[in-house]
Parts: sequence; structure tokens; C-alpha cells
Amino acid sequence: MLGPMTSATRSGTARRASPAISAGAAVAVFAACALAGASCSRDVPAVETPAAHPRHAYLSEIASGRVFDLVVRGARVIDPESGLDAVADIGVSGGSISAISEKPLAGTETVEAAGMVAAPGFIDADTISYPKPQSYRTVEYWKLTDGVTTIAWLHDGSPSSSYIASEIAHRDHLVNWGYGIRVDGLASRAETPVERAKLLDAELAMGGLAVGVSPEYSPSITTEDMVAYAKVAAARGVPLVIHTRYAFRDTELDGIREAIDVAERSGARVHLLHFHSTGATWHMSEALDMIEAARARGVLVDGCVYPYSYWMTPISNPNRFKEGWREGLGLDYGDLYFAPLRRTLTKELFDAYRWKGGLVVVPEGTISWESTILPALERNWVFFGSDGSCDVPAGRADGVVTHPRDTGNFATALSLSRTRGIQLATLLRKMTIDPALFLERSDKDFRRRGRIAPGAAADIAIFDPATVEGSGTVERPLVESKGIACVIVNGHVSYRDGTVTAKGYGTFISGAGNLLNPY
Repeated sequence: MLGPMTSATRSGTARRASPAISAGAAVAVFAACALAGASCSRDVPAVETPAAHPRHAYLSEIASGRVFDLVVRGARVIDPESGLDAVADIGVSGGSISAISEKPLAGTETVEAAGMVAAPGFIDADTISYPKPQSYRTVEYWKLTDGVTTIAWLHDGSPSSSYIASEIAHRDHLVNWGYGIRVDGLASRAETPVERAKLLDAELAMGGLAVGVSPEYSPSITTEDMVAYAKVAAARGVPLVIHTRYAFRDTELDGIREAIDVAERSGARVHLLHFHSTGATWHMSEALDMIEAARARGVLVDGCVYPYSYWMTPISNPNRFKEGWREGLGLDYGDLYFAPLRRTLTKELFDAYRWKGGLVVVPEGTISWESTILPALERNWVFFGSDGSCDVPAGRADGVVTHPRDTGNFATALSLSRTRGIQLATLLRKMTIDPALFLERSDKDFRRRGRIAPGAAADIAIFDPATVEGSGTVERPLVESKGIACVIVNGHVSYRDGTVTAKGYGTFISGAGNLLNPY
């Protein structure tokens, strides 16, 4: 638990002495590794003390008598971009980080964070679907309780920018947010590929951070369609994000090849959504080699994963459960846990519900940690994304069955520092600065996010590294993440010890800062 919020005296003298900084060579190695963008071994045990370092450029001397709007006191401050890792105070004024100091700072409000880590607020660039008036705040609530301060609805995305402008943009938001444009619905609004491309361009002219396409769910979308959409995306300065086409063992790499082909022919940035569960479940080594070779040729391809070894999809998924699925997926009817019935399926039940809908969850371990997830995380172009959103309020969670990635993705990722020996700085990089760098080409606002640095937006996640983890399970998924003590959004304490404490200070990141508004 964090200490209580207090009002500081103007002099700021009634407070602790500045603690000594402990040494940790392994953290120093991994901080340097993260700065260099290099792959970091997962075999070095996690170290939960800040590294010895020369005085960091961000650590400033503050004139006595200055009082900040908000001070985070005594946290282990980690900034993956710069390598800062020190016990320090963070001074916040006007919604931005104004100072980081090893000496005591005074604030009108304070958050006591001794023993905690203060990191940039997490960024989820793989939030699925799009915001709806009746449920968007519930989705934002679950993200906030998981340490997320910015969500980008890029998996598929919104059907139109005008919908976002009229229905969502004017409302209060708990977190920063942006959206992509989904292409699935363009065929019903325009008859020819040329007309659909023009329509997509018109939508992007009104806003949007990316173009989303999911050929597994919409198999009528051809490779040529995706190339055409990607060319529009490239011209508008945004990426094409793809949920790839194939999940079967013997064809999954064809989806990776298709995505690389689209990127190469269009010149667009292409992002592979959760490609450990769709595209490279059995052949991650080959997929990584293919992507690395493409990147060496200048093809702009990267991807994200979520930290779970099992997936969830609708039983009506047209590709994943088509004829031959048991052989293709290495699963049988009894491996499918069907959420509406809260039980595994038989052939008879599968046939009865195939086109009625409902979510199916597969067993833990369906995706290998050792040969699939961990090798992907060793690449510096792979970051974390949730592939999730939950629109069920916490008070109505009884009987809900879904994937816990909806509510606990990032805390679960942080727990890998203890369960898999991945350094905390490496994990944090993959949920802060890496997605910020990916998205800043779509909107310059992201140049201020994903960082703990003077002048950066004051989006801060404060957590206990010894206990942080996702608390949900498939049958009890709607549980706030453990160890997330406090979340600050644009300088406002918005979540604290299990309670949302602000009406909403999130910013709409519209995409206006892309090529339409050069910078």
C-alpha cells in the first residue's frame, strides 16, 4: 500500500532523508541493453534494486522553496528510454514532469512511494474493437487498474472517424486514447477497390492512428486489398496493423509471408498483432528469421505479444474452426472451454453452437513459452499488447468467463521478472517507450509519453515489483491487478489502492499529428 496523500509544507523540510542508492550490476547491463535496442537474455535473475550509475542527466538540483503540484516521493524511478534507474522524487506541474531529484521535493499533493517502482504509464496499442458510448469507460477502468495510461484501439478499430467525433471524443476519459480505422466494413460502403481506398483515405483525413485489418476473421479480404489499404496508410503516415490470416500448424507462416509481402509492396509500416497466437505458434523461430531478413532489406515490420500461453476466440471464427481444425490446431472438442456454458465442448455441442456465437478458450500451455513467447520477447521490435478489452463492470462480474488478458495483461507481463527472470527494465521498455516510438509516427503527442523525463507527460504507473501480477483467471477474470498501487494520468492521481480517484483526465490523441500535420 502507498502511504496517504498529504499536503506538504511550503519549505518541504518535514520529510525523509534522501535514501542511498543500492548497486545492481545486472540492472545496469540490461539498462544499457535496452538503450542500445539490443536483445537481452532472459537468463539473468531479476534484481529489484536500482543500479549504481554516474549522476544521470535527468536528476536535477531544484531551488529550495519551489512547490510542485504533485510529488511522487522516494520511488525507484525507472525510465527505459534513458536508462535512468534511481531512488528519487518526481515533481509534476501542469500535467507534465518538471523535475526528477534525489533530493527531497515539495508538493501540494504527494504520493509516498518508498519501496515502489515509478515507471512511465503503460501503453496498450493492441486494444481490440472500438469505444462505444455505453461501455468505453468500463474498458478504460480495467486498463487503468492494470497500470495503463494510454490505449490505442488499433485491433480492427472504429468503423469511421465521424462516429468517433460525434459519439466518443467529447466525453470524459479515464486514460489517454486514440483509435484506428477498420477496413472490414468498407466493402459495404464502396463497391470497387479504388472506391474503398478513397473512402479509407477520407476516413484517415478526419483522424486515426492506424488502419486495422483481420483476414482471419474476414477471409474475403485479399492480399491485393491489403496492399491497397497499406498504400493509403503509408501516404497518411500511419501503420497497417494485421491480425494475420492463418492459425493452423501447416499454414500459419503463410500469414507471416503475406504480411511481409504487403509491407514490401506498399512501403507501409506493418504491425503483426499478437503473432505468437496467430501466425507463429509452432514456427516462431522461422517467423522471426523471416521478419529479421525483411527488416534487413528495409521492410518495416514489427509485432506484439501478450504474456499468456493460451488464446480465446469466438466459436464462429470462420478460419480457425474450419474443416480440419483439430489436426491443424492440435486440439480436440474437449480442449475447448465454451464460455456461455462454462464447460468444455463435445462434438454435438460444438456443432450446435458453431454459428450461434460465444467465446472459446483453449488450455494453458497451448502456446509454448520456451519455443514461442520467450524467443519473441528477445527481439527489440516486439512489445506487449493485450488483444483485449472488457466492457463488463466490476460489480457485475459474476458468471463472466473471458480471457484475463482483458484486465491484467501488463501486471502479468511485469510478473515475468520473477517467474521468468526477465529484467524489469526490459519488460517496462516493451510496454512504455517501445509502443510510444511505434505510435509517435502516427501522432507527435506520443513523443511526450512512455517516458519519465523532464517535459514528458506526467503519466506514471507506481507498482510493487515484489507482488505485481494479473489476478484474473478464465473463470474469474474481472479482478483488479495485484501490486498496481497508483496510476497518474496527465498529472492527476486517477487510481490509488484499488479505487478510481478522478473523473477522467485522459487526452484524445486523434492522429492529427501525422503526415496531415507535418512535424
